[in-house]
Amino acid sequence: MDIFIDRMIIHLMTLLISGIGILKALTKYSVPELSKSYWDENPFAIKSQKIDAVNKWIFTSFAFIGLLFQAFTLIWGKNIPDRNYGVGTYVIIFAVGLLVILIIVFLLNKAGKMIARMRWLPEIVEKHRDIYAQARFIVEHDGLKEKEIERKDALKNPEKCIQTNFDTVDKHLTHIERLLDIPHDKTDYRQRLDRLKCYFD
Repeated sequence: MDIFIDRMIIHLMTLLISGIGILKALTKYSVPELSKSYWDENPFAIKSQKIDAVNKWIFTSFAFIGLLFQAFTLIWGKNIPDRNYGVGTYVIIFAVGLLVILIIVFLLNKAGKMIARMRWLPEIVEKHRDIYAQARFIVEHDGLKEKEIERKDALKNPEKCIQTNFDTVDKHLTHIERLLDIPHDKTDYRQRLDRLKCYFD
């Protein structure tokens, strides 16, 4: 019986499968906010740790599969021929395999982010519940904070106070949107708050 697969093809397949583990470095979550300082723990670092932990598990598993595949061949593949084809065939096999691996890496990265999101989302939302509530209060009360409403008539410069508060709202909402991977494509504060409502209610 002809054997269409040989040791060279198996070595190439093993190399590509194990390479998935190496390509994990390309999927590392990285945003500029990771290098910023926060009063409390950096929420982007929390998100990054959750994503990287899931991806590490997924990609390491594939690298381990590649090693097992190679070990299986070395132990039980004594009847497999070394080379059945010319160099050109192996180049084509490697190129196609590489393309398939890149697609798999892309899909694994997407799956990893989805799994990780279920882990970091509750924690991130809980840590930002207060600033979301503060932003909603300011918007729903024409730019004033709760303590300012009580002494509204005593404010020396109410217009400046309101503008400062709305700037704070924009800063808070932009921060939350970045964390939750929500496009910053709206300028109306109420629309932005309503879009986030499902996470905080």
